[in-house]
Amino acid sequence: MPVRILSPADVPSFRSLRLAGLQRDPAFFASSYEDEKNRSVDELSARLIATEDRAVFGAFDGGRLAGIAGVYRHEPRKYRHKAHLWGVYVDPLYRGAGIGSALLSEAIGFARAMHGVTQLNLTVSAANPTAIRLYRSLGFDVFGEEPDSLFANGALHDELHMALRFAKPRPENQPLNGHGDDRPSSATGSAMSPAIAIRTVEASQAMACVDALADVLIDCVEGGASVSFLLPIERKTAVEFWTHVAESVMRNERLLLVAEDPDGRIVGTVQLITALPENQRHRADVAKMLVRRDARRRGIATLLMTAIDDAARRAGKSVLVLDTVTGGEAERLYERSGWQRVGHVPNYALTPDGRFCGTTFFHKQLPPRPDAAGES
Repeated sequence: MPVRILSPADVPSFRSLRLAGLQRDPAFFASSYEDEKNRSVDELSARLIATEDRAVFGAFDGGRLAGIAGVYRHEPRKYRHKAHLWGVYVDPLYRGAGIGSALLSEAIGFARAMHGVTQLNLTVSAANPTAIRLYRSLGFDVFGEEPDSLFANGALHDELHMALRFAKPRPENQPLNGHGDDRPSSATGSAMSPAIAIRTVEASQAMACVDALADVLIDCVEGGASVSFLLPIERKTAVEFWTHVAESVMRNERLLLVAEDPDGRIVGTVQLITALPENQRHRADVAKMLVRRDARRRGIATLLMTAIDDAARRAGKSVLVLDTVTGGEAERLYERSGWQRVGHVPNYALTPDGRFCGTTFFHKQLPPRPDAAGES
């Protein structure tokens, strides 16, 4: 099920689902139905304006909002190293399908990408074991319990405080060394772009995308990405590669996803290779996750990785595998997107300028997991 960042245009569906959660499970949220139902459209619109320090994610079944999760960074200077997860709720009709895990993976990735943030905190009802198990499965640990924290439905309720600790962030001036940088730019402070469209390229459209995809590949290789090609990369070489990919799409051997800007320009891409031996039909390989340099730091890589997970589930795949340059920004992207590191092979490949570089292998398991009912 697709997960994306919500915008003010999503206020009606966001308001409806959030109020439903507050009314159904009042003891699982710090906010109350009575307070939330009186919030104005302007207040809710402001809440759904995503920036580099906050966002609300939504999971959609067609046009229906099925789940939500919010994350924000604390504003006080002494708390700027912490982010907070809030408002997690999945419509009961959609529970048990992994939606909670998908929403939380996106929220965790967003928080991990905030420069200087070292932990993500949350508060959850002690009487919500499903949510607690889900959070623990994603790496959260309990660091405290507050007795009688909430008063709801005429009774007092205990709450648990949980935290997910991140590794120390990469220095902000460290150069990119990998497929793409998904962190929003702290220099501009601009909002996340809601206008990027992710689509699966149909077999009949694959050849028409070759030239634009060649532009993306050339830009990434010239920017230092180690993605199987050396400098100087000729356009003929790039076109031949994407022609091969298009032919493979037409043979139903792989899925090709592209990210397009508001002008319809292809600015990113990723592939799901499904043509594997018969004893590996349950899995697929993720390959060539590329984002143009002038389109980075806008969340495009995260959107592509979320979409490829969803495409893999629809294709009946339960295990995904990929590899990337060791020490590159892509490593951080995959880790915050829920991928598990398998191992590192030194001197596995060459950078575009001919230097040896290591490669790190990752896997991701895609079975559905229980969903959280909500908190905050």
